[in-house]
Amino acid sequence: MALITETRTFMDIGMNNPDGSSHFYFQQVSKNAVMIQYELKGDPTMPDFKINWTFDDSFDQELMLLKIGTDLHRRMMMY
Repeated sequence: MALITETRTFMDIGMNNPDGSSHFYFQQVSKNAVMIQYELKGDPTMPDFKINWTFDDSFDQELMLLKIGTDLHRRMMMY
């Protein structure tokens, strides 16, 4: 994965290849909250999907990663 776009309030980290694309988007949505979105497109092994999370800026980052990892694992295990 690589940094694709970065502004003061938005970041896109992802990869694009012939077998699809996978991206994490980070967006400051208010003074005190960040929205993180994962998007998968064009993967031959599963349908396209997006998952969104919104966290308070003060939320523990390790707990964010745990929540995101758990949700992604559950979603991918559906297929």
